[in-house]
Amino acid sequence: MLRDAFYGIRHFPDFQTHLGAPCVVLSERLPTLIEHGLQTRRPEPDQPSRPVCADKGRTLWPALHALRSWGEQHAPAPGGPRRVFVHDSCGGELDATGVCGTCRQQVGPEQVLATPGPDLDPALDRMLSAQP
Repeated sequence: MLRDAFYGIRHFPDFQTHLGAPCVVLSERLPTLIEHGLQTRRPEPDQPSRPVCADKGRTLWPALHALRSWGEQHAPAPGGPRRVFVHDSCGGELDATGVCGTCRQQVGPEQVLATPGPDLDPALDRMLSAQP
């Protein structure tokens, strides 16, 4: 769930679709992530609160990004990466260590945009595009 929160997933049903996990499993995991300070719920006007990464959860960004990069290198998707991570300030792609290829800055999770890559399932692309 943390990884998917970094990818921009915000709605509980979208977590379920994106992860392919039963609702009961996600319903059990979210309170545990909140209890341990990895995620929190952000209130939304006229809507249910949404799970988002808390400060403690954001500190996992370098590890999650490195694992994703490792997977892309050692078990690449046939059509290319499913997601491309770019620096929101300059649009440069991040390398495996989270450094922007354009401005050479180390980029934190709050400065990253997860954009659809060539091998992202079109249904997931539509779901991510619909996120606020």
